[in-house]
Amino acid sequence: MKKLLPLIIFLTTFTATFAQEGTKQLMPNANDRLFIEFNVFDDSNFGLYDCDEHERINIHLNAGEKVFFGMKMVYENYGGTVLTNPNYVTFRIKNPDGDIVLPETWMRTTNETGYINNYDEAISGPNGTILNGTTINSGYNPLSITAEETGNYYIEFHCCPVKPEN
Repeated sequence: MKKLLPLIIFLTTFTATFAQEGTKQLMPNANDRLFIEFNVFDDSNFGLYDCDEHERINIHLNAGEKVFFGMKMVYENYGGTVLTNPNYVTFRIKNPDGDIVLPETWMRTTNETGYINNYDEAISGPNGTILNGTTINSGYNPLSITAEETGNYYIEFHCCPVKPEN
């Protein structure tokens, strides 16, 4: 045990020295993409407007932290009752008190801020952010919010009538 104690102290110190806060990403890879599926025709309310607290998509933020984000909705129907048309989906973000901090917005489509065109943009990240001292400019143009208080912010989605023509 005496021989293990210095090793444990070294590993703890080494890990703590290089642990840092900063950019946190849901990172896809070339073969396994990250999908959130909303099966709006069953009894689940996961991630939908006014869902129960245990069904929310939470993002824990400290006051002053900024979140950059983007998305792309899969257009092709891969079976079942999963909604795949962005013209039927809106989203919003609420703060820990339940107040809306990003008003209802239509799902992002090509050439809109917050739309991720492809895998390369997704792994590059949001344009304008600084990663390891380098400003990203080969990614996507993100949407963003800045936390005014510490706590769980949450994004909610809603399926609605078709998007009106402009």
